Amino acid sequence: MSKYNRYQLSFQKLFVGIAALLLSITCFAFPGSEDVAQVTKEIDVYHARQNDMKFKEIYNDLHSDIKKVIPEKEFVDHLAKFKESYGLYESGLLIKSTVSDAVFGERKVIILYRSKYAKETIKEEFTFKKSGDGKWAIAKYAYGI
Repeated sequence: MSKYNRYQLSFQKLFVGIAALLLSITCFAFPGSEDVAQVTKEIDVYHARQNDMKFKEIYNDLHSDIKKVIPEKEFVDHLAKFKESYGLYESGLLIKSTVSDAVFGERKVIILYRSKYAKETIKEEFTFKKSGDGKWAIAKYAYGI
């Protein structure tokens, strides 16, 4: 093995080690970052289902708090109108995330996205709580320009 290859290999090991260290520090320095990662995956699922017009599946996975406020038919109708107005979801950018532990109540993760749809770019705010099965579920959703 040449001297150059040994240095390159050492550099790669050093880089991987530093990346692992930074990831570990991030998890400890920013409590809730794992929750934010899980919730952003749920948002990806939401947008994919929205594009595929699987509105009932979205409704079924909502937190019970939101189901108390809006019946399934009204929710499905609203999402159909939303898709007609804004078009397909294309991409999103995480603007802000907040993880809050309530003294009384449940842990919440609030995510603010700048979402690009085919017809317009909007801001979407998702509030997630853990549902009875322990999964993160949308408990509140709002959007605007």
